[in-house]
Amino acid sequence: MQALALPVNVKIAGVILVFVYVALVPALIPGNVGPFHGAVILGMSLFQIPLAQSLSFAIFLHGIVTVFPLVISALILFWERWKKP
Repeated sequence: MQALALPVNVKIAGVILVFVYVALVPALIPGNVGPFHGAVILGMSLFQIPLAQSLSFAIFLHGIVTVFPLVISALILFWERWKKP
């Protein structure tokens, strides 16, 4: 959040993280991205973070929260195939 120059502290980050992980399940369902972004924006609006910054952070966070676990899962899934000579 500091990279985006958002005026937040650890408590705010924790609250936003709770909102994000509650909304993560529907966000991983294909075609259901809106609830994730909505939850992030709602969480940040509790602390008067402007909408434009909240949406930017929601999009960035969606990439982090979903892409890395998917890549790691794929690596684990195919690890056995790559190990075989």
